[in-house]
Amino acid sequence: MKFIITFFIFFLYINNFAQCDTNRYRKEIFEDLITHEDIIYGNNKDNKGVSTNLLMSVYEPNEVSITELRPLIIFVHGGSFIGGDRTDQHLDSTAQRFARMGYVSANIEYRLEQTVFISPYVNFADKNNWYKAMIRSIQDIRASIRYFKKDVAENGNQFNIDTSKIIIYGISAGAIAGLHVAYLDNLEEASAPFKKNFIELGGLEGNSGSAGYTSNGIKAVVNASGAIDNMNYLNNNLDIPLISFHHKIDLTVPFDKGCFITVACFLGDFYGSNKISQQAKKIGLPYEFYPINKEGHPADDFNDTAVHEMVVAKTTEFLYKHVICTDAMTPIAKRETKTFNIFPNPSSGWITIENETNLLHQTCTLQIIDQYGQIIQEQEFIADTQNQFSFNIASGLYTLRVLSNKDLSEQYVSRLAIVH
Repeated sequence: MKFIITFFIFFLYINNFAQCDTNRYRKEIFEDLITHEDIIYGNNKDNKGVSTNLLMSVYEPNEVSITELRPLIIFVHGGSFIGGDRTDQHLDSTAQRFARMGYVSANIEYRLEQTVFISPYVNFADKNNWYKAMIRSIQDIRASIRYFKKDVAENGNQFNIDTSKIIIYGISAGAIAGLHVAYLDNLEEASAPFKKNFIELGGLEGNSGSAGYTSNGIKAVVNASGAIDNMNYLNNNLDIPLISFHHKIDLTVPFDKGCFITVACFLGDFYGSNKISQQAKKIGLPYEFYPINKEGHPADDFNDTAVHEMVVAKTTEFLYKHVICTDAMTPIAKRETKTFNIFPNPSSGWITIENETNLLHQTCTLQIIDQYGQIIQEQEFIADTQNQFSFNIASGLYTLRVLSNKDLSEQYVSRLAIVH
């Protein structure tokens, strides 16, 4: 088994090295795109209790042959959680640009605060409604991630993506939501208003679609004029690189620490990109920050050509460095690897795993990796001495990996043969 695992690591390393030896992911090398419009990635009720389909557009390069699985960028528009759509700030055009570089781009819409009296802004007189509006967008982004993971596991991966390389690109409200998706991963560390309203709306994952899959595993975040309500969320997520852009004078989302829309201080202080970057530097989280020395919002303003091109250029190089050309793409190589027992093996789908004593009572993630290095399923569980699982996967040889959600420095790996 040691030889098999070593070969598996070597295969992934060689595949990653090959990706770095081309203009792919750095230049727009594909003229034609395959466009999938109005995909329903989930459904949930808005603040008025109306059931709403959650829509997205997906763009992928039109390739003659696909020799490798592609990273996925999820684009999330702005609009103060009351407006905006997939065309906001020409976000569809930006998504298409990255698809021409070789990425798969998903441009999503999420639930917005609907008018109750005169204007959605009036709803925010109740601070809880403000937090709920943010939470709905966070839950919907998570649902979009689960959609792709379910597609890989159950529909044959129709977009040919690597779900271990998912990037969030958020603008304004979309950046606020994206930062919380990536870095707020435990309700116990959530601020009191967030925790209270998350619980009322179904928890961190929510119930917007593709139940049974996890939205964990964000590889990188692009933050254009976003903010976060507690910088300590970053502390346990040092493996999620962050690139940020923000106007030094921003009257909508604070550059440093402050109120939204300058005067909405009753909603509480949030920490903008400058404070977030200071925290990233302090704790050793890989980051880049590009403050824009003028007044404006958002940082990725399509009509400000010079700034927009800077954002795209810096983001391209950042993702190339931190997602494409790094052994972070091969997590087995970055962690101390141990083995664990599985029985029966071979199996028809039902298995029992035996956990090491240092994992007991921790929240862990079990991943199933196919022969191409693709994570085809993953499931969170509370580690007991033994845990049972059932998989509906094709016959073949798979790698199973157990990770502690608390300590990512170790992993437990074994091989499983499925025979039907």
